[in-house]
Amino acid sequence: MAEKWSPSVEEIGARLRARTKVRSGAELGTFTEPDDPLGETRPTKKQVESMIEDAVSEVKVNATPCQDKANLEARAKGLAILYACMQIEISYFPEQVAADKSPYARFKELWDDGLPKYVEAVQENCPGGEGGEDASGSVAARGFFGDNEPLGMDTVM
Repeated sequence: MAEKWSPSVEEIGARLRARTKVRSGAELGTFTEPDDPLGETRPTKKQVESMIEDAVSEVKVNATPCQDKANLEARAKGLAILYACMQIEISYFPEQVAADKSPYARFKELWDDGLPKYVEAVQENCPGGEGGEDASGSVAARGFFGDNEPLGMDTVM
């Protein structure tokens, strides 16, 4: 089940407009399915929805905003958008990421900067364990890939 702060496909498309082009060259600003009369995007809407689910899970693993904290939900949504955008870039355009011709690096900078601030804000504003805490009461803050390279970065072209 999606969180109320889960980003929409359109919100991802707004950050990756160049990735919403169809064969005609039109930039749609969102992602479509193969049967869409406007054309199919790469990735498709269904593929982006799957990446959104993964992104929301990644944010929740680090810290979950407590109920009725709109500012924390907005931060969580922003981080989920960044994570989904990074997944799209490394999954569908790894050669551009490797050649530094992708917005991936900037998204990752924003993620790396925003995640610790978000985790800290959840710890400060969500008493009683609603912040994705472990048994000791601490919230884990993890990097996007740790010490590992992103998937697809070792692909030989």
